[in-house]
Amino acid sequence: ITLEDDKCYYTHNFDGSDSLTFEMQKSYDKYFYIAEEVKVECWNNRFIVKKIEEQSDFVVVTCELDYDDWLKEIYVNFRKTNITLPNVLSFILPVGWSIEYGVGVDLTKRTTVEYQEGAPFRAANAKTILSAVSSAYSVVFNYNTIDKILYVINTNSFLPSGEFFIEDLNMSDLKFVGDSSNFITRLYVYGKKDDNTGEYLTIASVNGGKEYLENFVYSDRIISDSIVDERYTIPEHLKEYGESVLSERCVPNR
Repeated sequence: ITLEDDKCYYTHNFDGSDSLTFEMQKSYDKYFYIAEEVKVECWNNRFIVKKIEEQSDFVVVTCELDYDDWLKEIYVNFRKTNITLPNVLSFILPVGWSIEYGVGVDLTKRTTVEYQEGAPFRAANAKTILSAVSSAYSVVFNYNTIDKILYVINTNSFLPSGEFFIEDLNMSDLKFVGDSSNFITRLYVYGKKDDNTGEYLTIASVNGGKEYLENFVYSDRIISDSIVDERYTIPEHLKEYGESVLSERCVPNR
């Protein structure tokens, strides 16, 4: 199918849930081949048609990535404790897929992958479990659905690209939104609760005796909050998680 360059759009989302949208004339002779669940290869990836909107004389087609391999199996009572990222992925990786780890991905970090605290996934596919894996290890996933490659990306490895926008060059609109509703400068971090003492794991042993982290890069005011995540049983990993959370919340979201 031949598409006009300005009528075909590839959207690359941060979490890897890429999408494809294209337009064609209703009179186009190959429109006959377009239907829901038809697979489309474009921009070195494979997509599935999910939505077709017919207008007066043209059609808008919306597609999502081909996740079929990740949706085949159902995992009952899936919960993994004190496990590394490569090990947990080995349980859910579809047959024929490989993994490529990006710069800075921690392959030794151990934590828990579960539906919610203390509760397993009762009946979930691999794609659903991947969302929990992403959160547990502070990574995101990208997919090459043609060559069957899962890319694991440490988001902290990204650096500014050096590109910038100016208002008077082909821009139809420019907006700014600022939000500091979750702003803090001090974060108390707690992990697994000790069943014998009732005390929660802290980062004091790896943080100079302090149970909290601070970041005054935006403001010198002391604004505190706390997090408790019982997936963490190792102080170093708990501290890394806390630093990641604080780095996002110590500046306004813009």
